[in-house]
Order: sequence, then C-alpha cells, then structure tokens
Amino acid sequence: MRERNATETDVHPKQRSIEPPEPDRSLMSNDVIALGAGMVGVSTALHLQQRGKSVALVDRRGVAE
Repeated sequence: MRERNATETDVHPKQRSIEPPEPDRSLMSNDVIALGAGMVGVSTALHLQQRGKSVALVDRRGVAE
C-alpha cells in the first residue's frame, strides 16, 4: 500500500481554521456591565437602568438555561 501525504481535503471541515467573530461593539458602549443573570445581577441591572445608566447584562449560560 502506498503512503500518501495529508492534503486540505483530508481535514474534517470542523478542524479547518476559521476567522474569529467580530466582537459585539454594543457591549463597549455601556456605562455598566452586570455579570451574572441571577436574581442579584438582574436586580442590580434593573436598578441601575432605572437610574439612567446604560446596562449590559451578561451571563455564562444562554437565556433561560
């Protein structure tokens, strides 16, 4: 059996390098970023928003997980 060299076609599509996504610029224009969408994070974000602050609420999980 003949040995062959690996080519790009031998690489699984998910293993090919891809460009990283552009950062979400909307998070960069907030007054406050609240980390964690638990009861405390949501409450803090709500109170700050009611006081006129621009708030981004960030959680490590998806919505309703």
